[in-house]
Amino acid sequence: MRYAVRALLKTPAYTLVALITLALGIGANTAIFSVVNQVLLNPAGVSDSSRVVALRVKYDKLALRNIGVSIPDFADVLHSTQQFESAALIDTGDFNYTGSGVPERLKGASVTYRWFDVFGARPALGRAFQPEEDRPNANREVVLSYAAWKRLFGEDPHVVDRSIELNQTPYRIVGVMAANFRWPVDIDLWVPLGLADSAYSPGNRFNENYGAVARLRPGVPFASANAFVGVLSDRVKSVGGRLGGYAKDSAWGMFLLPFTDFIAGDTRTPMLVLLGAVGFVLTIACANIAGLMLARASGRTREIAVRAALGAGRWDLIRQSFCESMALAAGGAVAGLGVALGGVRGLLALAPQGLPVAVSVRLDAPVLIFAVLAAAVAGLLFGVAPAWQISRLNQFELLK
Repeated sequence: MRYAVRALLKTPAYTLVALITLALGIGANTAIFSVVNQVLLNPAGVSDSSRVVALRVKYDKLALRNIGVSIPDFADVLHSTQQFESAALIDTGDFNYTGSGVPERLKGASVTYRWFDVFGARPALGRAFQPEEDRPNANREVVLSYAAWKRLFGEDPHVVDRSIELNQTPYRIVGVMAANFRWPVDIDLWVPLGLADSAYSPGNRFNENYGAVARLRPGVPFASANAFVGVLSDRVKSVGGRLGGYAKDSAWGMFLLPFTDFIAGDTRTPMLVLLGAVGFVLTIACANIAGLMLARASGRTREIAVRAALGAGRWDLIRQSFCESMALAAGGAVAGLGVALGGVRGLLALAPQGLPVAVSVRLDAPVLIFAVLAAAVAGLLFGVAPAWQISRLNQFELLK
């Protein structure tokens, strides 16, 4: 490896061109993967996101394929404890905050008390909601987002138990969520939904004004849970009467979506296509570097012949070639991470407003592992050609 680095430094023009080419290829792939990782694989603040699902409703005969749910729909899932570990309901709305002297409108969400449990999120300060606080006329507690806590209270560590006024009603701050938890996106605060028992009446079955999420029990596959929700829908249709008849006639039904698919929405396919496209860019970059290495190897045939005469075997020569490839790949990976940081910032600047997921500029462990693997694969790809050429050389003919 030391010799490989020295050999590369002796040809600075070739090395610089190869590093720039690799940095662009690896950087583009890493930048796109960083966004894909945050949206489709590991949403920020969500523990074990593969077990989190969104409950949705469809009316096939009314061409409504994916809408919100009603409170009775949510209750069916909430009581299905063999399939679901926890479930929560949400209704969003704005709150007027007047504590700072200048009125400010905050983005808020009214949620049932298990909301944070579904995502596996824990507060940075204080606690989440208690069951007794999620009742009518008892829901006067608030949990702040980290950004709102920082903006409104200057990161005051003693903010818990302080009273603030929202919509001219006093609320008690019971907790502050961690910086990475922002579900829904750009939310400032959460308050208990406080549903009355009458809200769970079957007559509210088709008042679909809420969002619902649930966490699957360990070992319960998504397909099994989704099939179970289909059985719940069939039970509603079999009840008969006005509600059952309407559900059957309109082809109503509940279904589940993986949470990552739900938040990605229509952006899922474009992101995967873009990831595939930059993968081809990296492949082309490897082909270009392989061509450069072949040209360089052809000028080193005399050196290779002398090495063989001094006792280097065919594997020794191939290994030396791969060492140079991997040294280039390592340098390209380091430079590519810098390109990726700027690339993610550029992607976020070009992204449309109102993205359904909070994407930030970060190079966490999965992204770093991806960059290392991309560099290793690239090094193998463009190292094959010169190694193959070396393996076919007739060293004795070259010595003559």
